[in-house]
Amino acid sequence: MTLFYAILSGVVQGLTEFLPVSSSGHLAILQHLFGIKESELFFDVCLHLGTLLAVLVYFRKDIIQIFAKKNFLWMVCIVVATIPGVAAGVLFKHSIENVFLDFKKLGWMYLITGAVLIAAHFAQKTRAAAPRAMSVWKAVFVGVAQALALFPGISRSGMTVSAGIFAGLKEEDVYKFSFILSIPIIFGAALFEMLHIENFTALKGNLLNYSAGVAASFLVGLAGIAILIKVLNSKRLVLFGIYCFCLALAIILL
Repeated sequence: MTLFYAILSGVVQGLTEFLPVSSSGHLAILQHLFGIKESELFFDVCLHLGTLLAVLVYFRKDIIQIFAKKNFLWMVCIVVATIPGVAAGVLFKHSIENVFLDFKKLGWMYLITGAVLIAAHFAQKTRAAAPRAMSVWKAVFVGVAQALALFPGISRSGMTVSAGIFAGLKEEDVYKFSFILSIPIIFGAALFEMLHIENFTALKGNLLNYSAGVAASFLVGLAGIAILIKVLNSKRLVLFGIYCFCLALAIILL
């Protein structure tokens, strides 16, 4: 692994983890372009931990408010919304891996993401009713949407944000819940993968590259969060939907 590739991977991970365009899909595209047949699992885990740190830093006040002040409703919502993703990861592990192996399937996943984002854009634009408060059932709905995003090419942030809009939540609750919900799923996935790594010999001779990649994913992740919040508040999700459609066609046709 070169230093350039490590930093580029960190930038891609940090930006696309939070923008609704699928980080796993973009990392798969990056590996395809660089001719990398098999990604370094420990490096991918480190990049995800970098973006996890970005969420913890950016939403530190909201996280403290939820748990330190015991906002019971949000605590329950985070737990119940996490369950579908965990269950799907266990039940459909091999199906998810098959998408990584078949590059053209990635294009079809991006078509799904694009369609959902465009639908959410019009739902947000045409919404007449007043925003609704968070509830357990709305959290379950968002959690099911997050579970679908285990497939590369289907954006986690895109699906959860869109589900929140479809559920009628106000924009502030939509993006806060989407980002905070990423904490247990990213941490759990990283922990699961680390338990299956035999040793950390990959770090030998690569400490600089790994550190640069993680730093890039953290710093760019902070920017990615800010960009999505701005886009969501300005009701322009359609831009990401169009981008996903164009990317999907490029993958399928080319």
